[in-house]
Amino acid sequence: MAFSTSSEKIEQEMREQFTHAFHSKRLIYRAIDETSDNDMYLITQALYDPVSQGLADPGLYQPHSESHAKYSMKGAIANGALIAVLVCVTGNPEDEKFLASPPQETFGREGTALKEVVSRAIPIGTMMLYKSPKHSTSHVRTARLGAVGIQEEHRGKGYGKEAIRWLVNWGFRWAGLHRIELGVISYNTSAIRLYESVGFKLEGRKRECVFMAGRWFDLLEFGMLEGEWKPEDSKEG
Repeated sequence: MAFSTSSEKIEQEMREQFTHAFHSKRLIYRAIDETSDNDMYLITQALYDPVSQGLADPGLYQPHSESHAKYSMKGAIANGALIAVLVCVTGNPEDEKFLASPPQETFGREGTALKEVVSRAIPIGTMMLYKSPKHSTSHVRTARLGAVGIQEEHRGKGYGKEAIRWLVNWGFRWAGLHRIELGVISYNTSAIRLYESVGFKLEGRKRECVFMAGRWFDLLEFGMLEGEWKPEDSKEG
């Protein structure tokens, strides 16, 4: 039986979705290799420089080694991570051009070309979504955003917002989530503005549960529902 025109159209639409699934306008997202020393070093740089650690991690403030980062990331991935990726920039202008190309210009060679682009990508950060380990709540389709970090020399360029928008879109459109949530320490006002600009809403406040530099601070809880997500462009849609 011959395939219908509508089936061919659907295939083309899906090819476009797959072609754009793991990149946004300027960034590429690839899986973290737990055995790679380079990946683990990058995670240490992105998450555990003294300032980033103090702003984002409500735990006991102390020095962390590369082995600690590796142990923490392996544990997070093993205990319910839906996705854990490295945030990467393209390796050269030609790769940027390819990512921006209309699907019809790359038809038939998308997979091979994308693999080559990813192989040249330069990691600059990390992020993940993880689910609750409690089996009794696994049916509610909720995940928590965490381990978000961009290397210091790449901050201030909007990469963090672009990456978070991609991850939220992946969670709702590919993982079938109903809700995504996160926590922010009350003094991290830049992160609060960032998450609010993406569309997260303040849902609660855990009073004086974070202790830093001799003072108590609140932990703010933010969330977003699938019906509240508004993609900016076709690569997020």
